[in-house]
Amino acid sequence: MQTVRLLICAVAAIILTACASGPRVYTDYDPEQDFTQYRTFTWTSDEPLKMQSDAIISPLVQNRIIDAVKATMETKGYTFVESLDQADIALSFTVGSREKMRVMQEPTFMVTNGWRWGGQYWGLNMPLYQESTRIYNEGSLAIDVFDNARKQPVWHGVSSKNLSSEEKAGKEEFVNLAVASTLADFPNQGQALKSAVQ
Repeated sequence: MQTVRLLICAVAAIILTACASGPRVYTDYDPEQDFTQYRTFTWTSDEPLKMQSDAIISPLVQNRIIDAVKATMETKGYTFVESLDQADIALSFTVGSREKMRVMQEPTFMVTNGWRWGGQYWGLNMPLYQESTRIYNEGSLAIDVFDNARKQPVWHGVSSKNLSSEEKAGKEEFVNLAVASTLADFPNQGQALKSAVQ
């Protein structure tokens, strides 16, 4: 009985770990750019959300993303300024969501119990395949950083994740995780960018 309980706990832990997996992140940057010179940041415009998918993005979610990006950059040592003229870098972001379909084939084995002359026998048939289709939503958040003096892009990060119903609603905890994951490889203020293109 104790073994069964331990097995159930182990399976539950694996499931929870899988559910709590973070987003997939991709980054790119200008290798010629010296990131150590940047100290201040702002938005590229009054509307930092550049584009979105057909899905409606709530203004509340937009504000959560704005707050999370600002807080993350300040945690990295950068100072937010209101005026674009005073900023070393300017940021914008893109939010998207699309419905995707995954078709899976899983083998199923059928064990037969039959009779033959001389007694009972057991046999294992060849595997049969059961096909199932799963429809899910994949959400993405892209953050772009521009050198304000040159008006050129210098860094790009995008994270994507299969969304649960709570995540599709844009809850604050999920938004904070998405932003922090996307900006994780952006260097702290005064530090050189060490990560390679992924």
